[in-house]
Amino acid sequence: MTTIVTVASGKGGVGKSVTVSNLGLALAARGRKVVVADLDLGGSNLATLFGAFEEGPDLGSFLSRDVSSLADVMRPLRRDLWLIAGAGETLATANPNWGMKQRLLRQLRKLPADVVLVDVGAGAGAHALDFFNAGDLRIVVTVPEPTASVDAYRFIKLATVREAVTRVSSRDPGRRVLERRDFHRASELWTTLGAEPGDEAATPRAAAPWVVVNQATDARRHFERLQIVTRRFLARELRLLGEIPRDPAVAEAVGAFLPVVESQPSSPAARAFVELARRVDDELIRHGIARRDGPVESPLPRVAASASTRPELPAGRRAAFPPPPSAG
Repeated sequence: MTTIVTVASGKGGVGKSVTVSNLGLALAARGRKVVVADLDLGGSNLATLFGAFEEGPDLGSFLSRDVSSLADVMRPLRRDLWLIAGAGETLATANPNWGMKQRLLRQLRKLPADVVLVDVGAGAGAHALDFFNAGDLRIVVTVPEPTASVDAYRFIKLATVREAVTRVSSRDPGRRVLERRDFHRASELWTTLGAEPGDEAATPRAAAPWVVVNQATDARRHFERLQIVTRRFLARELRLLGEIPRDPAVAEAVGAFLPVVESQPSSPAARAFVELARRVDDELIRHGIARRDGPVESPLPRVAASASTRPELPAGRRAAFPPPPSAG
């Protein structure tokens, strides 16, 4: 069973992709088969954070049907960790139609992995909302700044509205009205849909979103402020997954094109990412998803140890990657 974990943010520059890269590596170190998928259609950079500069098949290859299966574009990064690199800069891949998105989401669930971590594009565009809402577990990354808090709330609000509206048939003329209306409270949305709280139409498909507060000094206070507003206007609960402290080791790791859990595993930020991975792993276990490889590995692989797991790529314009692991 493949679990989809989607990671989004209300704005750019809050550490979303850094969170995905470090969380992916930390989960792999716990014995999970992990795929990190860059679905940031407007500015993919997940490959850069792993130093994976080699050319090869990517998300664009799948969207343009150069390959038939999404598994064909999985690139090995480290032990138990694979990457689906973001699409190239073409108009078609930057703005896929509904059918392309649905094909992509179906294929994500067929990947031979325990967990697929999806790096959703920043902002609250339709693609970002749809990809976020496809997650079994959903994470919103923010920072303790007023504008970031507003953007995080706006994203959660629009994701809630988008999920409810997409349950209305596209042939229903009322759907366009719903899409154009600005709902200030969840009750307005349910009334317009003719639903009551607790009805199927008013019930999100996934559990309450998790929040990660990056560059934090008092994450709990920041989270509680966001929670109060979300409860009041959206009647939704949030869960605090954890906080990442402000740590110069993160910027140094990004400059070295490595996740901080690999480049500086003893740093405060690395330890915080490892704790996030433990909490996500516990959630997977609660959902009945056991690790395929048994016990947790410790410690996290360091750069020297993990270098041997990086694929040696042949010369040439398009690299040939080893096949992905079998689904069993």
